[in-house]
Amino acid sequence: MIRIGRAPSTEVRIDREGVSRQHAVILWCGGDYTLTDLSRNGTWLQYGLSGVVVRVARSAAVLRAAGALYFGRAPQAGQPPDVRFLVERPRAESSEGWQA
Repeated sequence: MIRIGRAPSTEVRIDREGVSRQHAVILWCGGDYTLTDLSRNGTWLQYGLSGVVVRVARSAAVLRAAGALYFGRAPQAGQPPDVRFLVERPRAESSEGWQA
């Protein structure tokens, strides 16, 4: 589990207005990384270069491929994201222990 927020105890600390102490968590669940928003202000998830932005508010979303996260604020021109991510699938191992 990766905890994100303003609290010193979080693994990813973002000390900015609009970010909750325990804003969100990322979990490995059922073969996917899942972001769960725990905040009042929400999290915006931008997938890759497509520009598609999804607001996650007290709900969960699967993190796929690459993208950016904005905590407590919507993306705006000229403002960098709070976090960029890249999800890579582990390679399947062969029966002999070698990676395919």
